[in-house]
Amino acid sequence: MNKKKMIVKLFIILVILLGVYFEMTAWAPFRVSARNVEIASNEIPPSFDGVSIAVLSDINGNTENLIKAKQKFEKMKPELLIFTGDLFQTTPSEEESAQMKELLSQFDAPQGKFAILSPNDVEATRALLVESGFTIMSNTSIALHNGTQESIIATFYDSNTPANFPKDEGKYTIGFGYDANTFTAISDDKIDLYVGGKTLGGGINLPIYGSLTHDGITKKQSLIDSTQVLVSQGIGTPDPQLRLLSSPELLVISFNGIQDES
Repeated sequence: MNKKKMIVKLFIILVILLGVYFEMTAWAPFRVSARNVEIASNEIPPSFDGVSIAVLSDINGNTENLIKAKQKFEKMKPELLIFTGDLFQTTPSEEESAQMKELLSQFDAPQGKFAILSPNDVEATRALLVESGFTIMSNTSIALHNGTQESIIATFYDSNTPANFPKDEGKYTIGFGYDANTFTAISDDKIDLYVGGKTLGGGINLPIYGSLTHDGITKKQSLIDSTQVLVSQGIGTPDPQLRLLSSPELLVISFNGIQDES
C-alpha cells in the first residue's frame, strides 16, 4: 500500500471517529423525536379507536429536551399522559423546580396525567408532579374509559416492590413501570402490553452487539412470551450525557380495535 492510500484511509477513519464522537456528545442526546406505536387487538373496544397515550420517562432535569417533547405532544394531542420516573438527576434549585413545574403544567391531557415515582424521585418531586396536575400511582390498577362503559385496564407498578395484578380476561391490559426490567418480575400477570423506561433504549448501542451501558430489556419494542414490551428512550440523559443509536423521545401509543366480524 502506497503512502497516499494510507493517508486517505487514516483520514477516513479519523472522520468516522469524529462523527461518532459528535453524534454521541453533541447531537444524539439532544435530538428529541416522537415515536408512535400503533397497538391493534380485538380486546380493545371500539370507543378506543384512535385514542392515544403519551409516555414521558427519564427527564433527568433536561428542560430543553422537555420543551422539544412538549412541542411534539401538542401536535399529536394524546388523550392521556404517563410519566414513569426520574424527574431530576440531582436535587434541583428553586428556579429549576419552578421551570419544571411550569413546563409540566402545560401538558394538556384531557383524560388524565399519571405518574410513577422512581427510587430517585424524592418527596419534593411528588409534590411538584401533583402541583403540575399529575396523579401519583403505585401498585394500582384502574379502568380507563373513553365516553362509554367499555374500558381498558392500566396498571401502574411500584418501582421497588411491584405487586401482581393478574390479567382480567377479556380486558386489554397495559402495565406501566419505571424500569423496563420490572417486566421480568411481573411477567406472570400475562398482561398485553408493558411500558417502561430507565434503560434508555440501551443508551450507548453498537450495531449487532447492542447496549454497552444497560443490561436487560433495552430494545425499543419486543415480544416476550405473549406480551408486547415497549421501552421509552427517555427525555434526558444522566451524566455523562452520551448516547448512540438511542436518541431521546416522546413515546406515543395509539389504539386500534380489531372487531370480530363473525
